[in-house]
Amino acid sequence: MNRIIKVLGLTVLVVLIALLGVSGVLLYSVKAKSADTPRIEVGPIYETEEFTVNLSESINHYIKAKFAIELSDKKAKEELEEKLPLLQDTVIMILSGQTLDKLGTVEGKEELKKLLLESINGFLYKGKVNKIYFKNIVFS
Repeated sequence: MNRIIKVLGLTVLVVLIALLGVSGVLLYSVKAKSADTPRIEVGPIYETEEFTVNLSESINHYIKAKFAIELSDKKAKEELEEKLPLLQDTVIMILSGQTLDKLGTVEGKEELKKLLLESINGFLYKGKVNKIYFKNIVFS
């Protein structure tokens, strides 16, 4: 009977050691994967007001949109805030040139973001726009 208890105890010990080893390997692989994943750095964000503009094809069609503009640094954000009328005019002019057909596609929405990014960067000198994000977009 003593021998059976010793064998069972030894078996349990071996199983526990194996489980600890497997869990250690799994934990290491999860940490290694997370360390390999690059962190996404996001610059300062400027949130616009909501814009409502008629689309180019008709006064019966409109777009409502709000954007989050990621900037390169705080100086660029301060400059953008100082140049708010330029920002508003740029956004209104670009939005009013859109059509329902263009906005109805992912490509059209990406093109809109690209136009905004390039146009806003055209009047910033202390930094730049890194990316444009939609906070809200509705069109009809």
